[in-house]
Amino acid sequence: MSGEVILEQDEWKPHLKESVYTNDIYLNKEGKGNWVVGEYECDTQFTLPAYQKEAFDNVCTLLDGKHTIVEIADSTGIHSKEILSILQVLKSKGMLREKYSGTQTRFSEVDNLSIKLINYQFKNHLNSIKNRKIAAVLVKGMHIILLLSILVFVYLNIRNNFAAFNNTTLERWLSFGKSESNQWTGYLLINLGMVLMFVFHELGHVISGVHAGIQPEKFSFVLYLGFIPMFYVKNKNIYSLKKKDFLKVLLAGCYVNIILCIIFLDFYLFTGSEICKTLAMSNLRIFFINLWPLSLSDGYFIFSVLFRHPNLRYKFHYFIAKPKIIKKYNRMEVLYTFLSMFILVLTMSFEVTWFIGLFNISEQLKVVIVSAILCTYIIVLHFLNKRKFEINPYGSATVGVQS
Repeated sequence: MSGEVILEQDEWKPHLKESVYTNDIYLNKEGKGNWVVGEYECDTQFTLPAYQKEAFDNVCTLLDGKHTIVEIADSTGIHSKEILSILQVLKSKGMLREKYSGTQTRFSEVDNLSIKLINYQFKNHLNSIKNRKIAAVLVKGMHIILLLSILVFVYLNIRNNFAAFNNTTLERWLSFGKSESNQWTGYLLINLGMVLMFVFHELGHVISGVHAGIQPEKFSFVLYLGFIPMFYVKNKNIYSLKKKDFLKVLLAGCYVNIILCIIFLDFYLFTGSEICKTLAMSNLRIFFINLWPLSLSDGYFIFSVLFRHPNLRYKFHYFIAKPKIIKKYNRMEVLYTFLSMFILVLTMSFEVTWFIGLFNISEQLKVVIVSAILCTYIIVLHFLNKRKFEINPYGSATVGVQS
């Protein structure tokens, strides 16, 4: 809190916006865990431990523009310094009215660690009753298409005596053409296909979000970490949804990809087209990557809601920036951080090994190249995170929920 606000605590009468909401998606059946406190207009959020909720509500009830901080402290029995800490968080999230609204802050891994190439802003009226009805029809249509594509898949395999899957190696599925040695083209086309299929993945999130009653904010194409192409959709106020709807929106992208995967497999079984097989592999890869909780993916957010541990990615990146902070983490945060680091190294090793395996070089040289790239990758990631967290140090009153 700025010195100006502290000096005015006898006069300042803070006023909470009417658009502030709370949600219990991170609480267990016993009421333990964290509440999400959000604001509709700015689409900002932070987490609040359940044991602090009653005191927080008592303070917020008096944030009506009619009571000073001293009066709020006297009425609630909460020390004025603690009230100032609450106001500092509310101010930083743009949840206070008038001149004390503050600058909104949030940690977003994609926004903070990416180069933006395309940033399309959706129109605000997209979340209308008419569009929600259209979205509902599209969702039902996807269910029907999935069922029909599965039936066709089963029929074609029975008709062909499962010939496409008998005595077929993984290398054959990852190659393009009849030869297993033609992996160069397969590698490039599967990854190019993923870029294209990610568009449909994100459209799934948009349709499901509109169906649930939230407004998509933007559709972006970025280079994550400066070189990894990525599409993503930012849905406004997704943390205001009930847990069931929240999970439906998160799963919608992968749902679209598994539908497309089966459809392209149907075409492959019917026509033998290598392009269809490649696009099926692109969608299948997106499906598994996005359900994996130990990376920046839908799976992570699904995991954090199901196990009621928000901000694990935030803690992971803070560890990369300042490794000593691990001493302050709880057991779940330590476990997630080390597993994420392991998977990060393993995934990068797989990608690099797959790529350099296309060249005719010795195994010893491959080990040297992979090791050098991994070390460089971790060092660069360390300095990128260190730079980002210099303006948002660990230890603030609360840590914002990622979106």
